Amino acid sequence: MKRLLRLSVAGRWYVAFTLGLGFAAIASANNALYLIESLLLSAILLSGVLSEKFVHSVELRILRGQAIAGKRVGDLVELTNRGKTPVFCIEICEWQRGQGMPLAYFPRLDPGETLRLPSLQILPLRGRHSWSSLAVVTRYPFGLARKIRLQGVPSERIVWPSPATPKSAREPQSPRGSDDRIRPFAPGDDFRSIVWTLSSKEPEPLVRARAGGNPAARPFLDPRGLAEPDLEARISEIAKTLYETAPEEASAVTLTLLRGAGEDTGTRQVTRGLERSLDALALLKPEPGPAPGGGR
Repeated sequence: MKRLLRLSVAGRWYVAFTLGLGFAAIASANNALYLIESLLLSAILLSGVLSEKFVHSVELRILRGQAIAGKRVGDLVELTNRGKTPVFCIEICEWQRGQGMPLAYFPRLDPGETLRLPSLQILPLRGRHSWSSLAVVTRYPFGLARKIRLQGVPSERIVWPSPATPKSAREPQSPRGSDDRIRPFAPGDDFRSIVWTLSSKEPEPLVRARAGGNPAARPFLDPRGLAEPDLEARISEIAKTLYETAPEEASAVTLTLLRGAGEDTGTRQVTRGLERSLDALALLKPEPGPAPGGGR
């Protein structure tokens, strides 16, 4: 496992002062300066020994959950102290391009103790998120430097899109109760489910999806020619619908994407299953082409 050492600002000043005092002690042959210099060097040695012991004594494990853009990831960070003495001030990070993204902080672990903390990480964008390794970091005992133990191999995860914020105009309250939901018309919907009184005020037809009538989401998206803000808005709307799917209906979800050139023609890419559909939305990129006629 690779080790790194990063001096803090205080650590740089401490080292500079120690070196300067050492030169002064040699030049003056003053015993008092030699004594102070030895104490300063002893503190550096103590800091190095303790920090190495701490990062070596702990065992790290990440229990991965699902990541959704703009929300805390569903990970649990598990840390075990394998040593016979307590360890203090352990920080867990994802390491990428020489920088660490904090995941969790453990103030203290007793000998043999195992703690699990929810990850603090928030990933702002959908798509693929990658990292080169995980890092166990400590600044103990004096905060002069960060001792870093890198472990693991480069890896990545898929970040699902964030759900759209509900709009009162698109989701009016239904007098029939909570079993009704208003959403845009999608290919395959029954034309008899269109709510004409609401659709007349909208650029596209709206349908009422009832819990007992059309339980499985079947969204359709034509991303060709959509500007990035419009594409992200449509992806968020579809993601919101998919997140509302009942667990027993997850396998029946179908996502249809229209790909390829041609204003009226294109290749339909069909993805079945809730998780696969959200993965497809997460990895969808803007595609040049004719402006879609509604992007349903």
